[in-house]
Amino acid sequence: MLVRDQAEALLREAQLRAKAGLVGPNQVANAQVFLASQQLALLDREEALDRVSEIAIRADAEALRALAQGADRDRLPTVDLVGTLGGNGLSGTGQDVVFGADTLRATASGGYGDALSQVLKRDFPTWEVGISVRIPIGNRADRGESERLRAEVGRTDQVYAGAARALDSQIRAEYRALKNGTQRLEVAGMGVKAAAEQVRIGLLECRNGRTTAFELARLSADFATAQQQYSQALVRTARAAAALRYLTAGQYP
Repeated sequence: MLVRDQAEALLREAQLRAKAGLVGPNQVANAQVFLASQQLALLDREEALDRVSEIAIRADAEALRALAQGADRDRLPTVDLVGTLGGNGLSGTGQDVVFGADTLRATASGGYGDALSQVLKRDFPTWEVGISVRIPIGNRADRGESERLRAEVGRTDQVYAGAARALDSQIRAEYRALKNGTQRLEVAGMGVKAAAEQVRIGLLECRNGRTTAFELARLSADFATAQQQYSQALVRTARAAAALRYLTAGQYP
């Protein structure tokens, strides 16, 4: 910015000196070429600094976070209430039961059909109620899984943040390049016109013996450089427009 300001001051001084007849128009053209070059450099520098300063951190790993929270819960002791409800069916042939000096015959007898009927009719119901307590000893497996998932969450966060930063930075960079395209082309066009005027004046001065062929060659080189800068500005603007359409899937006009 300081060099650009100095170039503007140099141009104003050259214009005033030219009006006073102290210098020729060639000095004014030289100042205009220098100012155009510095203005283009300033635009490029501003875009580069914007790309650095607008990097932001974003993260989206909710699924892995949920798994990590679940793994944390698995590390803790668990208490479950359990219960069953069923039935027993009696079948088979009655057998003698010897109890001391007495011999008793069981009266229960029947087949598989009788047993199934007794279960369905709940003639002999059964039930159980209890509590299951799980206390991990050492807990190495669950603790290791929890730590692994948390590390995976961190890695995914970094990958996502890096991709988001890269995409965001690229879109912003192309948008700025396109936004500055008009100004860049205008400034580069002014540089081309000034350089062309500089060459025209140099030709006249060379014919009149007021300048050398070496100076004329230098002016021609400046003119070629100004034309290259204009072409680069044109290509850069067109490329930024195409890239922005690509990055936004054609949404950006």
